[in-house]
Amino acid sequence: MIKKALYISFTFLLSGNVACNLYAQKTNELQEATVVYKKKPAAQSAAETSTSATSGNTAPAEPPKPVVKLDTIVRLGGKKIICNVKKVNPTTVEYVKPGNPTLVEIKRKDIEKIVYSNGRKEVYNKPIFSVLDKLQWQAVLVTENEAEVSGLYKVGVVKANASSSSRSPKAAKQSAIIRLQKKTANMGALIVLIINSEMKGGYGEIPGWEIEGIAYSDTPPVDTASVNQQIRKLIEKNKQRVNASK
Repeated sequence: MIKKALYISFTFLLSGNVACNLYAQKTNELQEATVVYKKKPAAQSAAETSTSATSGNTAPAEPPKPVVKLDTIVRLGGKKIICNVKKVNPTTVEYVKPGNPTLVEIKRKDIEKIVYSNGRKEVYNKPIFSVLDKLQWQAVLVTENEAEVSGLYKVGVVKANASSSSRSPKAAKQSAIIRLQKKTANMGALIVLIINSEMKGGYGEIPGWEIEGIAYSDTPPVDTASVNQQIRKLIEKNKQRVNASK
């Protein structure tokens, strides 16, 4: 009986030691696993620390947006259009405005020049005065070169004679030109293309001068049919004069 009790006690102690040993072994394994899990390489830890310090827990900075350079169309009269020029045609220019994909078309005859984003310039027409009154007749351009009126609208026929007080052919011509400029300005036109210019009067007479031309503007006339009729008569009259002088 005593032996059996000792055997049971020994067995209980042995089981307890085994259990304690197993518990200690499991505990050590868990501690080692925890240490291994939490431990990080020194290089990785330093990199993360540096990144955290640099970012300051803020969102990454957005990349800078590219700067969009635009072209400038300068209309006759000085008005500017900031845009992207898409295509230059023989008689028109196509462009789009910033933020608007709609293609817009403008006539080249209405453009003074285009200044591109790279600094290059294309000049189409000479700058002109958009508004004239009786005191600005000096701004009217008198020319015999048809290229000067390219792209403008014909608005009528203008004719002027020299003042009767002129004392020389040169003074008579200058007097006729001044009167022509004033009449052109009164019509609201900008340029006059001379069709005929000739001296009047013979030897011993008071010198005179007569000038006829076509007035041009940057805006179309109200009565185009009437203007065209006047111009046809002027051109026909000039042809007859030329033929008669041959």
